[in-house]
Amino acid sequence: MKKSRSGRSSKPATARSGSTKARDVKTIAGSAMTISKSSRNTEAFVPISKQARQGTRVIETVTLPRADFDALVEAAEDNKSRRAYEATRDEETFPAEVVNAILDGENAVKVWRVYRGLKQTELAKGIGISKSHLSEVESGKANLSVPVLSELANALEVDMEMLVPATR
Repeated sequence: MKKSRSGRSSKPATARSGSTKARDVKTIAGSAMTISKSSRNTEAFVPISKQARQGTRVIETVTLPRADFDALVEAAEDNKSRRAYEATRDEETFPAEVVNAILDGENAVKVWRVYRGLKQTELAKGIGISKSHLSEVESGKANLSVPVLSELANALEVDMEMLVPATR
């Protein structure tokens, strides 16, 4: 222990909470921290705000077993996942094979057509172009006009952006 100018040894300040446990208040890296020891001999360092040290604000704390804390964290994560699901549950999801095929450079029109279970003749007839033109588009030999691309996107039930190759 350090000796003060008066010659007495100085101990860390101790604060008593509602229970019989004591908490040491120490300065770590310039800010006061409480060190609470549990029955498992583990220490938790909790910063004390400057306002709390000055006595202008009361900090309420709750002590609970680790299992209860873990259950609360898991419930919060489940709630976050549920909210994310509810926000997107009406959106269509696609198999990884579809996404990976497009990312690997396959023609998006062909990938979406096959995924939707359409034959070239059915799709071409449905959007008002020839099968040979659709075949050329799928092989990369021909481009689509914006009106035809729009019709194609509607027939495949995707956004137009999903059919246009990404530029790198």
